[in-house]
Amino acid sequence: KRKHRYIIYKPNDAKDAVEVEKVGERNATWEEFQEAIPRTTQGKSSANVYLINFTCRWVIFDLEWNEDDGRKVSKIVFMLFSPDENHDNTEKFIVACNKDQLKAKIPETNRDWQVNSWDDIVKENIVKTFQ
Repeated sequence: KRKHRYIIYKPNDAKDAVEVEKVGERNATWEEFQEAIPRTTQGKSSANVYLINFTCRWVIFDLEWNEDDGRKVSKIVFMLFSPDENHDNTEKFIVACNKDQLKAKIPETNRDWQVNSWDDIVKENIVKTFQ
């Protein structure tokens, strides 16, 4: 039996390893998962101008839904979240290049899903790809 609803991974600060950022409890909802994915990070440049940067992540999600005939379906989705608004090309490169290595350590993923906008993390759109 699966222990968690989702796991969110990110590159570490040195961008030379992968670390777990958040693990969702088994009873976590889709909405809780969406809120766990960071939308922005903020910091100051040398000119004290606030910078907003969207961050890349790898995500494993155990997606469950009920079919029209009443069957309960469960699929493991591997998501590469790489927002178009992210201006950190190094991070985008690292996340894209290491996707297959991370995915190889996670058995039995049923679907790859690349998301380039936070607003595109929509459960119904992913479910439709299985139907």
